[in-house]
Amino acid sequence: MRRRIYLNLMVLLLAAPVLALPGPVHRPAVGPGPLLTVQNADIGANGAARVVRQATAGRILAVRRVRTDRGPAYRVKVLLAGGRVRIVLVDAASGALR
Repeated sequence: MRRRIYLNLMVLLLAAPVLALPGPVHRPAVGPGPLLTVQNADIGANGAARVVRQATAGRILAVRRVRTDRGPAYRVKVLLAGGRVRIVLVDAASGALR
């Protein structure tokens, strides 16, 4: 019994440096497309504002979550260059512009 305990302890001590090595780092791809790929996930109001800001280079005036016939979305009011105000719908699950 004692020998088995010592043997297990030695295996753990020898394996500890290997177990402490960092694994591969996961970095999500950045580019066009949905922000999240998990079903039933929500990008949130800040995520919707970020999507519209990047797409229009405008100033975000308001963000509100709404229900549409195609599911939940964010209604984002944005001030464009030249003083025009535009309403943009952003899909709450995928982050795609509607």
